[in-house]
Amino acid sequence: MKHAFRLPHPAAAAFALALLFVASAGARAQTLSPTPDALIFQITNTSIPSPPPATPTPTPSPTPTPTGTPVPFARNSYASDVSGNGRFVVIESEGDISTERTASRNNADGNPEIFLFDYAQRRIFQITNTKNALKDAAASPIDPANIDVRVVNLRPVISHDGRFIVFVSNAYSDANPALSPANFDGTTNAAALKADGNSEIFVYQIPQYPEVDLTSGTEVAPVDLAAGTMTRVTTTPASALPRAGTSTVPAFFSLDNDAPAVNDDASFIAFVSQAKSGIPGESNADGNREVFIFNRLTGAFVQVTNTQDKAPTNDNPLGTLVFNVNPSLSGSGNVLAFISNADIGTSEAAANQNNGEIYVANFSGSAVTGLRAVTQTPHFLVNGAESGISVNLLNPGRRLSRDGKLLAFESLANFNTDGSLPSTPLANSTGIYIYNIAANTFTQVASRPPSDQTDVGERWPTFTGDSS
Repeated sequence: MKHAFRLPHPAAAAFALALLFVASAGARAQTLSPTPDALIFQITNTSIPSPPPATPTPTPSPTPTPTGTPVPFARNSYASDVSGNGRFVVIESEGDISTERTASRNNADGNPEIFLFDYAQRRIFQITNTKNALKDAAASPIDPANIDVRVVNLRPVISHDGRFIVFVSNAYSDANPALSPANFDGTTNAAALKADGNSEIFVYQIPQYPEVDLTSGTEVAPVDLAAGTMTRVTTTPASALPRAGTSTVPAFFSLDNDAPAVNDDASFIAFVSQAKSGIPGESNADGNREVFIFNRLTGAFVQVTNTQDKAPTNDNPLGTLVFNVNPSLSGSGNVLAFISNADIGTSEAAANQNNGEIYVANFSGSAVTGLRAVTQTPHFLVNGAESGISVNLLNPGRRLSRDGKLLAFESLANFNTDGSLPSTPLANSTGIYIYNIAANTFTQVASRPPSDQTDVGERWPTFTGDSS
């Protein structure tokens, strides 16, 4: 099991990947070696300048006055997922990071785009090429006040076999199904965006590429990995229409379909949707965030959860907004995990309900069975009052081992091996646990941070490809 962090750089989006690379004392060409050394290197470095003034004004003084350097906007890059053989890294980035950028295909406007880094080719390919809908096409595309409808591409994951990328995007037009996030101009399609503009699930099929043996030292023939096929999975009406941005309030769009997860070959795609309609066979009239699974081979959807918000009561005067989020699939796709506060089939005491608990279920490809809670934990109280702090954390990503036997998560709970809680049920910092699904046992990984040290809060634990 590995620990991962998703941390944006405050000044410029940059991240480092631990990859095998040829290292030597002197600079040399990128020639592959049969015995490469391990080296950590940075593959993105992204920032763009502040919006320029609409009309430059000459300085009236006969002596030019130096103008301060504008502070650049931070542009973040995230290594969202890695293929099973480590060759491909799918990246969500606001930077212009493609090594293959052209005048017509780039990210100079800083949109959240999907990129694919191919270690074998030593190239970064821009998979999506989208632009916001602007109020004034002649004005700055990066000025928040000029964004009429924000266009995004988010949450990319890649299949273990390195053949498919799944992500969410609102770069589409219901009036023109031929358009996709591969190339989309929001200003040209502003009317369609304003009528909908919510996020949908998309699948990108990576072009066929030759398998290579990097230990041979042979250079790899170039393949354009941005020339693949884009397919839209969901078609749902927006829960709320988009709103334009201002100088103080960013543009709004509905993130109705979110958090995709895939099995090894992306034949099963789990995701979260709060759409009230549009998914065949769904029941979600109240617009809760529910978990669905899409079978890419049959085109069928399966609704995993069907929950409702809880109305206010004397003991709970504000009621409870119910959620089901962050699904994760095993390699075969036959095991599913997610986190929910819906108390599905709960046996918890009433005082402990409405807490985010972790669930697992079995999936046959057409039906879900054996849905059950893994955790049963109390609320985290401060001076006897509800703190709003989640006891259990199941972040987006690969939290299930490929063989579907183990589940990694974080929790404030002091679990005993059998999942029960001691007299002091909660700690002040999160610990990492491995849950053995068949044995129904909990094992804490290492130890929690000391109470006198600041905790990073989230560690995003995940498994290696061999489920170790």
